Amino acid sequence: TAAEPEIVVTKAVKSSIEIARNLIKAGTLIEAEKELQEIIRSKPSDINARELLIGLLLRNDRTAEASGQITEALKFYPNRENLVLMQARTLLAEKQVDAAISVLQKQITTKKAGSKTLAMLAPLYQQQFRYEESVRVYSQLLKQIPSGASYWVGLAISLEALARQGEAFTAYQN
Repeated sequence: TAAEPEIVVTKAVKSSIEIARNLIKAGTLIEAEKELQEIIRSKPSDINARELLIGLLLRNDRTAEASGQITEALKFYPNRENLVLMQARTLLAEKQVDAAISVLQKQITTKKAGSKTLAMLAPLYQQQFRYEESVRVYSQLLKQIPSGASYWVGLAISLEALARQGEAFTAYQN
């Protein structure tokens, strides 16, 4: 008779990032932060750990620490849209609107801006009474997302501010 094949069961090993995510889900944020810090200490360019840590810091209103982590992450990934958006948010939290606009504009200049960057920049231009620029960015957004109702409204508001009533009316209708 042939011998039965031996079945070996090994326990699956979770990655450090999975452990950190599970700790966050469980609400043990201090332990999750320690785990993420350890990942970053051993591999400073680990973007997943860094973004998760930044998100954790921002959720806990630790803007200065988050800002430091964003600065470090941008050294490895200078054009990563998610990092740029978080950087702009931290600047806005510190009431540095011009600096936030500058960061977002740079993303456009490097041709790395996605719709999220445009969606953040257009209303900032509007708030600064820079309606021509707002119209330009809303128009770009609408080329990408023609069904974006809030973008049509934003475009209409800027057009109206520029006394372009006919175009504003059409934008409101859309």
